[in-house]
Amino acid sequence: MKRVFLSLSLAFLLLFVSPSQLFASDDCDPIMYQYHYIEAQTAISDRMYEKAIQSLYKAKIHCQNKEKLIQQEIKQLFLQEGVIDSFHFNMGLARVKMVIDTTKEMRFGFIDPLGNIVIDYNYRIARGFDDNGYAKVKKEGLAYLIDTLGHEYRLANTIAGLNKDIQALDLRRKYIRELPEEIFNFPQLEILLLNRNQLTYLPETIGQLKQLRVLNIAYNKLSELPNSIGQLEHLQILDLDHNRIETLPASITGWQALEALDLIDNQLTHLPKEIGDLTHLKRLNLNRNHNLVELPPTIGQLSNLELLSWTDSAFTSFPLELTNLKKLKRLNLAANKLTNLPPEISQFDQLEVLNLAHNQIEYLPMEIGQLQHLEELYLSHNQLENIPFELAQLSQLKSLWLNNNQLESLPYEVGEMSNLSILQLRHNELTEAEKKQLQELLPDCMILE
Repeated sequence: MKRVFLSLSLAFLLLFVSPSQLFASDDCDPIMYQYHYIEAQTAISDRMYEKAIQSLYKAKIHCQNKEKLIQQEIKQLFLQEGVIDSFHFNMGLARVKMVIDTTKEMRFGFIDPLGNIVIDYNYRIARGFDDNGYAKVKKEGLAYLIDTLGHEYRLANTIAGLNKDIQALDLRRKYIRELPEEIFNFPQLEILLLNRNQLTYLPETIGQLKQLRVLNIAYNKLSELPNSIGQLEHLQILDLDHNRIETLPASITGWQALEALDLIDNQLTHLPKEIGDLTHLKRLNLNRNHNLVELPPTIGQLSNLELLSWTDSAFTSFPLELTNLKKLKRLNLAANKLTNLPPEISQFDQLEVLNLAHNQIEYLPMEIGQLQHLEELYLSHNQLENIPFELAQLSQLKSLWLNNNQLESLPYEVGEMSNLSILQLRHNELTEAEKKQLQELLPDCMILE
């Protein structure tokens, strides 16, 4: 089957259209509509999905009152013809580049995986969305960053390009060793991208950029943060991944708008108790801080936290304070040294994904069966010899990974988990007869053994 070109970066589906399509009349041209519609159907039958989508959009341009019909055709194409399976999804979005064969001027727009137009065709030049969740675009000679909601931010890529209208400054991969002081003459900046440089410190003047909402300093050489960084009261996203930071200043209590804090691969030894003041925080990523073996009790005050990831840190006991995180949807504690889970695990009543792979867990509490929203459970590479039959009460569970344990049997009730689509059982002690019985009980489940 011919597959549409894939992109591994975070983004939407990317589409070119020409100005004549942008400003087409509302009058319907039935001849051109029929021509492109038949062209699309022919392409679908030939499994030429890229060409089919292009033709459907051309048909829609020539007959605006058929917009809903065409939109539905595109959705069905993605859903029924298997094209959607070839996309790489990240946070629910995917990107594919489609070029209409024309010599006319091109413009860019963005659509979602179901073919819905999310960002209109306004741009002469556009790149796909990057890992920061932004795309660089140009219109009317001006450069912008846009986010996945279509919000535009006037963009400069150099210090010389700064002026009072610039809202975003992109200095990624510039080999900068220290921040130019000129930056602080532009306090209107909302987005500052400094990742992949050679910064060893941030000056206290960083606190002057009080309108900053996004600050990315990943992949630098920072060992500490200045106290003044707590003055960034509008900050919503802070990425400090891949630095050398050992602790955070107490002034972080000033980050009252912060929603995402990424600290992957640093040298944290502890978090300050003030972390509990970040009550708007939704995402906290602490992976690969090998000396961070405990969290402060105030972590339980993060009442809006939805994602917590704390892997590769060698802690040995489950922090009970985490059970106060009532909105938590994704919990990743893989690659640590946990030996058991507390019965209080049942208090995560909104949890959808639980990753406990690569620990030393010997048994599961029966209360795990009370996680009624759980869809994915990863228990690979532990020391489980059995699992409680209550696990079968997870009626929403779709993916269960139990490989590389010491299981000799599974409860019969597992065969009643009708929503299960993936069951990974490799490298256990199950008999061939039991595997066969499971496959008979779960005919729609992919059992990997």
